[in-house]
Amino acid sequence: SALHELSKIYRGEIASELETSEEKANELLLESANLGYSFANTALAKVCFDTDQDEAYFRASVAFALDSKSEQAAFYLGCFHYDKDVPEPFYLACYYLSIAANEDENGLDSYLYSRALQKLGSHMHSGRMLTPGFNVVPSAVFWLRKSRNLGFNDAKEQLEKWGIRQRDICANCAKESQEGEKFKQC
Repeated sequence: SALHELSKIYRGEIASELETSEEKANELLLESANLGYSFANTALAKVCFDTDQDEAYFRASVAFALDSKSEQAAFYLGCFHYDKDVPEPFYLACYYLSIAANEDENGLDSYLYSRALQKLGSHMHSGRMLTPGFNVVPSAVFWLRKSRNLGFNDAKEQLEKWGIRQRDICANCAKESQEGEKFKQC
């Protein structure tokens, strides 16, 4: 929307002859968000992320409701649910972060999705990661590898910590797959 673009100008994101004003930029951004512009709601969630978590969560939720393909809104919602310590947020963190991870460009989304899968698996099975019939490790490793391949160093460190190089394991029984096989079947 025009208000959102004007907000960027006042924030100094776009070269302009206007004097930059954070206050005016936020005022225009809020007005644009209140008119139902998804990008403005996502931008407002970003602005509020560190200062007003309730407003940031609300704005990310509105942005996602307006545009269910919004990777940024999904990322913010996933981050909010990732840090909670009750079962429902683990499911929601996995849901939102999976959307963000599918469009990941820098590795952070894939890394957080991998960690959310681990938390969910650990929570569901009393801290055991390798539970027959439900093993999140292959999926977690897949997303860590994607993150590492995109240059995210924390993913590389996590893979090294787990001692995983190029090994693939079965999601059902956790046995190592044969060389060249994509999936092992029990």
